[in-house]
Amino acid sequence: MPEEKLRIVALFKEIHAGNKGAFDELFFGYYDKLLAFARQYTKQLETAEEIVSELFVKIWLKRAALLTVNNPEVYLYVAIKNACL
Repeated sequence: MPEEKLRIVALFKEIHAGNKGAFDELFFGYYDKLLAFARQYTKQLETAEEIVSELFVKIWLKRAALLTVNNPEVYLYVAIKNACL
């Protein structure tokens, strides 16, 4: 498994444990990528920003369920796609 994939798995585990620093690292590492992805669907910056922000809020609020996620990176992109649609 590539190093980046291992890091996001580790971040999800740390976030599950309530590590705010890990959440911040995930946010800063993926916000721009997810925003660009969401803009492909919404064609509007404000809507895309809202969708991505809501995803990160849900991740923090529902962090107890993060250990059930097998592929965190795919999870992030699928969640954004579903929210956009």
